[in-house]
Amino acid sequence: MLQLVRIVKTVGLAILVSLTFAGAAASAQDNPRVNEIRETLRFIRLAESRKSLDLSDEKLLEVNEILDEFEARQIELRQKQRKLNMRVNIGEGDPNELLDQYMAVKQDLHDNELDMYRKIREKLTPDESLQFFKFYVKFQKKVQRQARELQQGPRRQRPGGRQRFRN
Repeated sequence: MLQLVRIVKTVGLAILVSLTFAGAAASAQDNPRVNEIRETLRFIRLAESRKSLDLSDEKLLEVNEILDEFEARQIELRQKQRKLNMRVNIGEGDPNELLDQYMAVKQDLHDNELDMYRKIREKLTPDESLQFFKFYVKFQKKVQRQARELQQGPRRQRPGGRQRFRN
């Protein structure tokens, strides 16, 4: 069972990364496979949060429902941002209008994140909230790291484990 969860976590995070960076979430309403992937990812996040957080089942489900809403809105806003970036790159539209729209989407992304954290704090005690914030930041970094590895391939370590920085 533990091996299955590890496989699902690895595959699920890879799929999440693909959805995030490839824009496959754009047709999520029309594609049952994307919805199946989202459910798998929800399961992974639920399992990870259950393992990492000391919360009651009720609180755990409430937190994950908040995260579902947050992530769905983030996908929608990132999709808007990508479309605006394409319009900017091809020079389509009034520059002032494009800038206003772009800044509005950035503000919406920020507001969505603040709203998610506010809702979490309403459901949890201060100690639980802090525990959650640490967990979620770590979880997001893990997803982002795997996204980079999928896009670029794993980075090879230099002998001695030191990374060389380039100017």
